[in-house]
Amino acid sequence: MTPSTINKEGGFISLMNQYELGYISAFMDGEGYLMISIRKNRPLGQVFIEGGFYNTNKKVLEDIQNIIKCGRMIYGLSRYKTTKPLHQLKLNRTALRQILPRLKLKIKNQQQKLLLEALDLTNGSYCKGIPIPDHIRSKLVELELKNKLLNKRGINNKKGDEGS
Repeated sequence: MTPSTINKEGGFISLMNQYELGYISAFMDGEGYLMISIRKNRPLGQVFIEGGFYNTNKKVLEDIQNIIKCGRMIYGLSRYKTTKPLHQLKLNRTALRQILPRLKLKIKNQQQKLLLEALDLTNGSYCKGIPIPDHIRSKLVELELKNKLLNKRGINNKKGDEGS
């Protein structure tokens, strides 16, 4: 059992050992996602900063949730009837603020830095219809675009290596 402590938001955060930290870091690099999204269709704008994991094996995601002591499970996502149900462990900005700085990411290290910068900029604000000041909005839009470019599949592949 992993020891936990109460965080300043009143939830639990795991005190992961090196093995667990390595496991979560590797899983985030391989099966995880890190996202910044600004909803421009809203009058005041709304910033979504989230991350998490997708997998067809819900037990693996439940084990991760037990290690990190946070996140919300979403079961049985599937785009097509012929594919296995896909499960998601979704991490909100509070969880990411606590977990991301501790992860040792190799593949997604640039996305990690972008999300940490976005989390610092928003500081818990601008997610519930609070107006975003122009200087912060422009920086967030820049971070969002950089993150989207990094998240495109095959972006780092050399010509002819796509799909390998």
